[in-house]
Amino acid sequence: MLSALTDFLFKGAGIRRVLATLIGNLILGLGVTGLKLSGMGNDPCTAFHLAVSEYIGMSLGNYQLLINIALLLIQITFGRRYIGFGTVINMVSIGYIVDFFTPVISQTIGNAYGAPLWYQLTYMMLSLGVLSLGVSMYQLGNMGLAPYDYLSVGLTDHYKGRYFYYRMLTDGFCCTMVILMVYFSLVGFRECHLGIGTVMSALCLGPFINLFNRLNLHWIR
Repeated sequence: MLSALTDFLFKGAGIRRVLATLIGNLILGLGVTGLKLSGMGNDPCTAFHLAVSEYIGMSLGNYQLLINIALLLIQITFGRRYIGFGTVINMVSIGYIVDFFTPVISQTIGNAYGAPLWYQLTYMMLSLGVLSLGVSMYQLGNMGLAPYDYLSVGLTDHYKGRYFYYRMLTDGFCCTMVILMVYFSLVGFRECHLGIGTVMSALCLGPFINLFNRLNLHWIR
């Protein structure tokens, strides 16, 4: 039983891919933390999770784990082949990594809230770079999709349409929910984690990830 589970999760992956998955998720979480502390906005999914977790008074790690478990049930039902070691690591660790690094970075480097615009933009772009590096390593490890990432892939598999449009649909849903929370005064505009960083995530993550893929491909695969 244990051997079958190990084969299912690791799918014969070598040590390089396992390390890329582990280190990539750690760096990814660090980048998410940086975007949060930049005060310029996070990617849509993270912004939604941050807004809800702060509203209900639950740590991001605990809240995101519960949501990911629910999404994992969908993935198990319709997209089992996309589940692997990377799925488990991502769904369990990212929220807790952000919870850990938020006070650490705040007390060392500091955050960018209230800082001049140039400093906030620099903080944001550096964080996007770190996030892109982490995503590149995690994706090149090719050890399973995170439950949220699977949603758009699963829709592409089961319905007509391009992945890009379904990704816009899932991200748009997250943004809409956060905007509604602001509209109904459940969270303040400053605490909603949407902003320029959200737009830049949509525009820059793809090119940045492709750049890091060229640097990482030779040692991961």
